[in-house]
Amino acid sequence: MTQAQIAEQIARAGHADQTDRGGHPYIEHPAHVAAEVIRRAQADGLPAETVDKLAAVAWLHDTIEDTGATPDDLRAAGIDEEVVQGVLGMTKQEGDHGPDRYLDYVRRVATNPLSRRVKQCDLEHNMDLSRLGHEPTQADLDRLTRYRQAHQIVTDAISHEGR
Repeated sequence: MTQAQIAEQIARAGHADQTDRGGHPYIEHPAHVAAEVIRRAQADGLPAETVDKLAAVAWLHDTIEDTGATPDDLRAAGIDEEVVQGVLGMTKQEGDHGPDRYLDYVRRVATNPLSRRVKQCDLEHNMDLSRLGHEPTQADLDRLTRYRQAHQIVTDAISHEGR
């Protein structure tokens, strides 16, 4: 099995009973992010092994935060260390929560080559307010502003890859 296939199984099991803010099955979010990451990575001509690792990080990007899975659980399931580090790069740590700390977290995400590409697609999906299923509240709009700032950070980091 590929890294992405293993990761998809872990994500589907872990997020099975979860829903997003709009009441949709949560697994639709990592599935969307994974599909978009694959599309972009292939369009950029990245090697198949890198595409697979990016897809695996995309499937797992919320797993540690939202399911109780640990990095050791991922390793035990056969996830490569580079993918585990990409997932950890996307995982909020103690002190990363709150609007005033969010951009510091995103700057850390942008330092990992796998994490930053996944975060870009994650943010774009999260900025789609139509997923909410209701008129955006002020809190939603405030979050959108933070997401736009974060998106610029990771996009800039991607644009400087290989320079």
